[in-house]
Amino acid sequence: MRVDADNADKPRRRGGRRLRTAQQMREAGCSDAVITLVKRLQHLLHQRFGVEGPLRALVKHALAHRITSDAIYLPQHTGAETSAKDVSRLVSRLSEQMGGQRSTQGPAWPYAELIVRCCSPDPDAELAHVASLWAAARGGARPPGYHGPLRLPASDPPLALPEDHTLAELTLRCSILEHDLAKALAENTALRAENAHLRARDIDTMLLLNSTIRAFRRMSQQRDRAIASRATILSSRDRQAEAALADVVREAARRKRILRRQREALTKYVAMHLASSRVVEDRGVATVPRDPVHDTVTRVLGDDLDGLGFPLEPIMRHLRHVSATASLLHRTIAIYLWLRFYYVDSHTDYERLARKIGYTRNQVVRVLTATDPMPVPVITAVTETLSADKLWINRLLSDVGAQVLVAPPSPSHALWVAPERTGEAGAAAHNLSGDTDESGRG
Repeated sequence: MRVDADNADKPRRRGGRRLRTAQQMREAGCSDAVITLVKRLQHLLHQRFGVEGPLRALVKHALAHRITSDAIYLPQHTGAETSAKDVSRLVSRLSEQMGGQRSTQGPAWPYAELIVRCCSPDPDAELAHVASLWAAARGGARPPGYHGPLRLPASDPPLALPEDHTLAELTLRCSILEHDLAKALAENTALRAENAHLRARDIDTMLLLNSTIRAFRRMSQQRDRAIASRATILSSRDRQAEAALADVVREAARRKRILRRQREALTKYVAMHLASSRVVEDRGVATVPRDPVHDTVTRVLGDDLDGLGFPLEPIMRHLRHVSATASLLHRTIAIYLWLRFYYVDSHTDYERLARKIGYTRNQVVRVLTATDPMPVPVITAVTETLSADKLWINRLLSDVGAQVLVAPPSPSHALWVAPERTGEAGAAAHNLSGDTDESGRG
């Protein structure tokens, strides 16, 4: 910060040693050139550390940043700790150099260089200015160790100041303003050159940017057209694929319905066939058909037998447990429900089925083996659980005079026509198939 003109020469004691005024330096025997040099250094100190104790602040700053000087003793030279007494001694030596009676030619060059290095925001430029003032104060002698330029005219007569210190202050201010003006002009010239360079570079950048934008727009338009064309092609393919998939799904559903109807009809046919076959061996609990089931079903279905997945071997094993003394219709119901049970659970877990319908295992086994009695509620529960044809079972129950199922029947599937048989067995098989003659009688 700058010192006000009215207070520049007033002594400052608070916070450290005071800086001498121009009048005090003149009384100590300092020349006007020395006073100009010291005032410039005082200005730097005030600008950097303020007006309260700038010398002590300078010493502490140099110690904190380990700034060394050949002419100033600093404790870090020997690695010792810095005491308050050492700081006061350094402050006293700096104060004596700044216009004291033993430094009438001005501060030694290391002191002036230290102040410039610690206080100026632009040390190199300021050092040239202070070196010129130092040379003027020393009669034109170049500062030791300084190799920079000196701007002191050799022909200028020595500066004669009146007794009044006002002219010294004005001279100092003029010197400061002149230095600041030269610095500002140099900065202005540099800024103008940089501005011209930036403007030329901006023009080139704008031209390149405009060219890039035009190329990008062309590429974007081409890309948008390609994307739109690709989207149209993909949309058409998607619609074709969706239509083809829908056709496949409909065909698969149709074939599945046909297969389900065929297997249901086959199941009823096999149940009626096995229930009406003549017995060749009666063990009291087994019914064995005279002709093999495999041959009979193969004659009816041919190559479609594997596609329906009919359980020939399991049904043959189950027939050994079907009651041979039960009626034809009861055996038909038992074999039909067991086949439906096998489709749902190939392991034919009777315990699991019994738990699901809420009856005992023995009751379930009696229904599936046609063991008398066959409770209608158990038949109803098994039929609903296995999604069997209720209408068909109702017809069978009504033929034997039993109570029909309490649940509403589901639509019946088309039945396979049983082969004609003679006697009681053939009539029963014809009755179970549900066929009607041309007159509509069953």
